[in-house]
Amino acid sequence: MVPGRVLVVIAVLLEIAAAQSKPKPGSPHTIAVPVAQGPIGRAHGYTPGHYLSAGRYPLLIVLGDRGVAAATTIKQLPHAVLDRKQVVVVAPELGTIDYEPTGYARLQALVPAVIDAVGRIWSIDDRRVFLLGIGRGAAPALALARDFGDRFVAVAAFDPSGGVLPGVPRPGTEPALVVTPGGKAGGVADALAKAAAGQLQVTRIQRPEVAVGQGEGLLQSLLEWYLEFTLPQPENDQDKVKGRTVAAQGSKNRVICITGEFDTVEDVLTTLAIPHVAMDWLRFKDFDLSESDVLLINCSTGEAYGKVRAAVNKKLREFVQKGGYLFATDWSLRWPVSEVFSDYVGDVDPGTPDMKVDVRPAAAAANHELLQNVFPLDAPLPRWQIDAASFLFAVKQPARVEVLLESDELGAAYKGNNILGACFRVGAYGGLVLDVVSHFSHQGDGTPTTPMYQLIVNFIAAAKKHRQSRR
Repeated sequence: MVPGRVLVVIAVLLEIAAAQSKPKPGSPHTIAVPVAQGPIGRAHGYTPGHYLSAGRYPLLIVLGDRGVAAATTIKQLPHAVLDRKQVVVVAPELGTIDYEPTGYARLQALVPAVIDAVGRIWSIDDRRVFLLGIGRGAAPALALARDFGDRFVAVAAFDPSGGVLPGVPRPGTEPALVVTPGGKAGGVADALAKAAAGQLQVTRIQRPEVAVGQGEGLLQSLLEWYLEFTLPQPENDQDKVKGRTVAAQGSKNRVICITGEFDTVEDVLTTLAIPHVAMDWLRFKDFDLSESDVLLINCSTGEAYGKVRAAVNKKLREFVQKGGYLFATDWSLRWPVSEVFSDYVGDVDPGTPDMKVDVRPAAAAANHELLQNVFPLDAPLPRWQIDAASFLFAVKQPARVEVLLESDELGAAYKGNNILGACFRVGAYGGLVLDVVSHFSHQGDGTPTTPMYQLIVNFIAAAKKHRQSRR
């Protein structure tokens, strides 16, 4: 006979296993949350309707008002806004005591545990974790932001009635937003902001038209404010161009471009004033990559590559495995990417004609670091030029390949294959491979302010950041 205590343990483990399974996108979910030195907690979440396992989503933790169940909070939030912004939202299940100063210690343990639990289930970007306190959850949210500055990028507090800031104040620099409805409640909100001042960088926004219960108006503006911390838009084109020259400061050997018969990515680098070295495959075979961060490969017939294939394939794989970033265009998907990285992607030759198609960020990549400023909010979506006989993607590991750029028109023409750009990381700490359909030099008008050129700037900047992180 199995002891009763063992049965309880088994039941709890089974509950956790069931709750931690991969969630179905576009609907609320419940997860069990193991808490160190405490009982297992629960949290309720919503995953965007276009969830992809390879995506890296921002995470919003919501502390709802007292007396409102976490599950109810999630159901009442405007899911359409969450889908548009591609943000995973989770609300911990709280009791009355959790909102009081005497219960703050449990909240300190529960909320970080929720973040960790969510990260084990969903594809979360831990650099973009946000906190929102609504009603009586506003004051605890400010306190958590103060005490866990390394876990949250930004915190917002909305409380028309006011509340007590729990815990012992201590100096900090975490950004916080106090949203106030104006009117008679403004004085109480002022007191809340004053309690946080000196501990947080407080921004005060008065929105008289927004009240508790009007979730869409509140959440829409809050998510836009949150995302500014990791996706800043340039003030003007000139500032954006100035920022581009920083992408490859230092040795010109940091960026290597292999020339081809067709695409001319080196011309884009010259336009952007990015130092680089251009060379053919024969020279590359013996080139020392020890000072290089980025390798760009132009579209070519593969004839020149074929002559050095045996010598360069291992070199290319090792370059990326050791942290290098590789950017390839059009036929270089076949020569050499699908040969060197055949475990990730392959190529398809559908016989495309010359065509221009729509291009947009993939649903799961809307906030991807490589797409920052590529699609300005106030600009129309660009068109993507595809030359005749361009190769399309065959993704072999959907869980490890991140689709960045998509086209509905391309998908309609080629049996749902709508991928215009995708990337994948080789190894847990290795570098990144980015490949785009057709010629990258076509995707702009040759001027430094072309938004699509920002893709290559972001790629070089990410390579530099990755190199520094591996030191």
